[in-house]
Amino acid sequence: MSEAIQVLVGLASNATLNNQDNITTMLAEADISLEQEKAIKAKDAKRLLDASDEISKIKFFIPIAPAEDDEPEESNEEETETNNLLAIIG
Repeated sequence: MSEAIQVLVGLASNATLNNQDNITTMLAEADISLEQEKAIKAKDAKRLLDASDEISKIKFFIPIAPAEDDEPEESNEEETETNNLLAIIG
């Protein structure tokens, strides 16, 4: 993807790339895929993203590790009180 970004920066900042022949030459020399080249020529940002980035194809993900609880853990005092009550009853 970074090569495609560099090509876009070059197109935006280089005044000599104002005609189709110069643009075609630059794209041919760039280290980008054919699909990226076609998307840039077509000025199709969505197509360029789809051709450039595997992340754009991910629709959802499943977390590998469970999230931590937001609630604070119970203190040992409650556990001790319960044990004391059981000792008194028993």
